[in-house]
Amino acid sequence: MAAKRRGRGDARPPHAGEPEVLLDVECVAGRLYLVLANDGSATAFDVAVAFARPLVGVGGEVVISDLRIFQRLPLLRAGKEIRVFLDARGELARSRTGKRIEARVTYRDRTGQPLGETFKHDLRVWEDWGEVGGGADGVV
Repeated sequence: MAAKRRGRGDARPPHAGEPEVLLDVECVAGRLYLVLANDGSATAFDVAVAFARPLVGVGGEVVISDLRIFQRLPLLRAGKEIRVFLDARGELARSRTGKRIEARVTYRDRTGQPLGETFKHDLRVWEDWGEVGGGADGVV
């Protein structure tokens, strides 16, 4: 089961039996990943991520925000996470695209109740990760 990622976004704590889907950023071995995770205790349905601006990664070659995984995921089980490679940490300094991510994650619970929250991430915090926080092989 995925580690709990509480304290991000603008959501209230989930109630028992409720999904909680979030979008996070992780750095593993010098690689940045977007992580779409359900940290709640129930399955989320019709999960979608709407980015405020196009998000380009993989050395400027892929429009990450256009990937189908973010358009509509029929379900995301409790405790499940999906990691999508964004870019090598070293590419951030060379990137001409925005380094701030804002994305609205929407989904429904089992009863069809719409839920969601907005997440904001500043990728610039990862630019000097090799100098602060354990080096390129560190896991955050």
